[in-house]
Formats: sequence, structure tokens, C-alpha cells
Amino acid sequence: MGCTTLGLHIVEKTEPMTGAEFRFLRKQMQFSQAELGRIMNVTDQTVANYEKGKTAIGPAETLIRTLYLLDILP
Repeated sequence: MGCTTLGLHIVEKTEPMTGAEFRFLRKQMQFSQAELGRIMNVTDQTVANYEKGKTAIGPAETLIRTLYLLDILP
């Protein structure tokens, strides 16, 4: 499964996203934790906590799914 295909699988699934999936999408978009934090209006530590499963991703999940789709559009 290619990276884009895996990313689409993550974005399209109905179950909540895991921290590892959140990290995968961030890295596919080539954002640092700080860059994504600025976009989401949270700290880089909050992004790290999402990725480690220490903080519920919540509404940030919808935002990262949307950002990923916009990133892969031609």
C-alpha cells in the first residue's frame, strides 16, 4: 500500500484516529509538530501529546483529515 493510499485509508475510516495515524498524516504533509501546532492554534507539545495518545485528538482530527486531503489534491 503506497503512502498516499494509506493516508486516504486513515482519512476515510470511521473509527477515531490513533496517535500514530495522526503522526503519519503530519509527516506525509512534511509539517513539524510546531508548524502543525501553529496551523491548529495549539502548542507543539499538544501535537506531541496527540501523537503519543496522552491527549484526545478531538476536533483536531477533522482538521488534520481536511488538511491532508487538501495537501494531496492535484
